[in-house]
Amino acid sequence: MTQKLKICGVRSQAMLDACIAHNVDYLGINFVPSSKRRVGEELYEYLVENFQNSRSLEQGEQPQADGIVLKNSQLVALFMNQSLAAIQKKLSSGIFSVVQLHGDETPEFCAQLQALFPEIALWKALKISKNVETKYLSSEKLEINFFAPYVDTFLFDGPKPGSGQTADLTELKKITDHCDSLNIEFELKNNKIHSRQYLSTDLSSNSKLKKIRYAIAGGINPDNIQLFRDTFTRADFFDTASGVEVEGEFCEEKLKIFLNFNQESTLL
Repeated sequence: MTQKLKICGVRSQAMLDACIAHNVDYLGINFVPSSKRRVGEELYEYLVENFQNSRSLEQGEQPQADGIVLKNSQLVALFMNQSLAAIQKKLSSGIFSVVQLHGDETPEFCAQLQALFPEIALWKALKISKNVETKYLSSEKLEINFFAPYVDTFLFDGPKPGSGQTADLTELKKITDHCDSLNIEFELKNNKIHSRQYLSTDLSSNSKLKKIRYAIAGGINPDNIQLFRDTFTRADFFDTASGVEVEGEFCEEKLKIFLNFNQESTLL
């Protein structure tokens, strides 16, 4: 399995150019007002004006002379506890393949967003700290199964997202083991979410079953990326921001180290 890489907090022209040149799988564009990695309006407008994806070119559109063509990369829009209207305004630009919710959004909020933008993948970040069973695996309101009908991928992050602090690996392993062990059958009844756990791994017999997909974030850097890869072999991708920074600024050399790990993993 080839595990992908997401670089979060792309906020400068140099960082954007480097990520595109190195074919980083996912480029995180941060719209959280309080974040130190939020994107500036100038770079965002540049993306909107110049962005072209490979799909639009395949459909016969003529490439712009100075357009941005992302053949192997996808843009991810990141929000945290923001209104549906604010999110809708950015997603309507048409440049994003993924929307990532990093706050206390509910399953119902995810359902509303998915209904508005069914063509955009929805990722939901969950902070992993102590007592993960109580918070995510047994709580009636926040049980991970209730997000599953609307979430394409869960992003399991550290207790303080954006700080570079890693999650407790023991707690993180509990929730990934839970995801690995079952599929989810889901349906809507009277506009309420109903889901049940199934231990079967045969997805072909029931079209309502889906495997829970997840990724890992939180303090991932060149020194520990191999440990994360070895421990979480079913993770779709690994997400880092501080791992490609030196004193808070983007460092292309650190990005290259991550990419080398990706290449080595693919060859194994």
